[in-house]
Amino acid sequence: MVDTQQRIKSKISKDPAMWKVIDVSQLDYHWHMNYDIEILVMKAIDLSCGELIDFSIEGGIEINHLFDYAVKRSSKMKRLYIKSCDPELVTGGFIWAIKKLSQLEEFHLSRTYPTAKDIEDIGQNCPQLKSFSMNQVCQHPQNDDTALAIANNMPELRHLQVIGNCMTKIGLQAILNGCAHLESLDLRMCYYLRFGGKFEKLCMARIKDLKSPHDSMENCEFHQDYDDCDIYD
Repeated sequence: MVDTQQRIKSKISKDPAMWKVIDVSQLDYHWHMNYDIEILVMKAIDLSCGELIDFSIEGGIEINHLFDYAVKRSSKMKRLYIKSCDPELVTGGFIWAIKKLSQLEEFHLSRTYPTAKDIEDIGQNCPQLKSFSMNQVCQHPQNDDTALAIANNMPELRHLQVIGNCMTKIGLQAILNGCAHLESLDLRMCYYLRFGGKFEKLCMARIKDLKSPHDSMENCEFHQDYDDCDIYD
């Protein structure tokens, strides 16, 4: 295994421009069994020489340590994607590090569950944030806390995806009021929302690209891990 990793390292490019984008969010079982992923990712981050602008990472590897490692060496990061991260790692690890990513423009969370306070911290420390997604399957009672946190702390958003959120009409109205520049809004699987009548027409008139709670999840990457479950009907 060590010899294989050394051969890989000897062949990879040392040009920082080749390492501006690092994606370890979809590694299959073979990679996890045959390589020390953490060491390879750290090497890739080192090769970026501070030029890393796009970082994607998934649970199953040392997310907290690798994220900390990347942030300390990549203050220019503009896009961040995190998949399947334990809630305590979001609050305990990612949020404090976000303070170092003031240039972040896109932040995407999938099967990761930040609190309203986490979202407040993200919005307040990333003033240039234009695109935010927080996709999950929520089986909790209706709750507008995260929607209100988005509305009150992410005023520059152009694109918002909140698949499976537990918000109600109150939370959605707050987002429409607080995020005046929204161009696209994905509300699929937000089954506590009751679309219809004047409110639906208002949303359709306001948002260029609107996906409603019961719109198809076909071809949606997030949906590959879940069945369509209208559990709130």
